[in-house]
Amino acid sequence: MTADTVDRFDLGEQVVDRDDADPDTAVVVARPDATAAEWDVDAEHTVATFPGNEDYPEDARVSVVVFQDTLAEEFPEYDGETPLAPSALSDRDVPFFVFPAPRLSPVESDDVDTEDTATPDPALVTLAEELRGRGMTVEQDAEAGVLRAEKLGEWYTIHPDGRVSGDGALAGRLEDVTREVAS
Repeated sequence: MTADTVDRFDLGEQVVDRDDADPDTAVVVARPDATAAEWDVDAEHTVATFPGNEDYPEDARVSVVVFQDTLAEEFPEYDGETPLAPSALSDRDVPFFVFPAPRLSPVESDDVDTEDTATPDPALVTLAEELRGRGMTVEQDAEAGVLRAEKLGEWYTIHPDGRVSGDGALAGRLEDVTREVAS
């Protein structure tokens, strides 16, 4: 297998581990000029030989990521434009992970279509950002004035008044989050 077209991600780009059934969102904080075969994880493994990475190309570039919640807590000022060196992360005891880039998938932006003539409710825009930060897929339907959010294969419709339509296990929690964001 050779490196595929995903050679690197942009600094600050949100990504998920494509091999994780329920991945947490991470942020690319460094893009070293190294391949998976060149980056030592520990005394026994490179990124290429680390368990779980065997099916990815040895010549794939690596990306250093920090989970989004950790990054927000440890580096609230992070602008996504300046690399965070793994040594600096280690010095601050901030957990980070180095992946072969093809193992990562970009988090798709579900922002409102700029050609849409309807103006989205600012409260829904804020709520959409919060839900994305919690790992949900969110679509804004500015014309209908609602959000559609998905997690674990269940879709929910969130109305500006806080009502949540959907039968999944997260409906009640989504109502709580909606109230938290509104207050």
